Amino acid sequence: IEEFQYPKFGPGMMWEACTDQVEARGCKVHLQTKVVRIRHEAGRATEVVARDATGAETAYPCSHVVSSMPISSLLRAMDPPVPERVAAAAADLKYRDFLTVALVVPEEYSFPDNWIYVHSREVQVGRIQNFGS
Repeated sequence: IEEFQYPKFGPGMMWEACTDQVEARGCKVHLQTKVVRIRHEAGRATEVVARDATGAETAYPCSHVVSSMPISSLLRAMDPPVPERVAAAAADLKYRDFLTVALVVPEEYSFPDNWIYVHSREVQVGRIQNFGS
């Protein structure tokens, strides 16, 4: 990649823009909530039940769901439950942790690449990212 337009204040800016678009269409984005159930019928979502920071649960009627939950959590939230073979397949999925370590280095040690991917089992790193590139 010769050129890449990275959001000035990081990828959270994309979700802020998404929130703005959703709210501009008259919908509400609920933060600090946890999805506890996704009710569905005949292959379609019908309702999402979310718990807020106080522990109160609210049901939101819906026809579609966009989820960023891990698939195993998403499937556990389904009501009625998904078939056992689907739940078993989700339980077998492996995830890795994501940890960011920020280093501030002198300009002479910078490099032009945005990302450098590391493919070695000998080190516990997957990607080096240069936010200033």
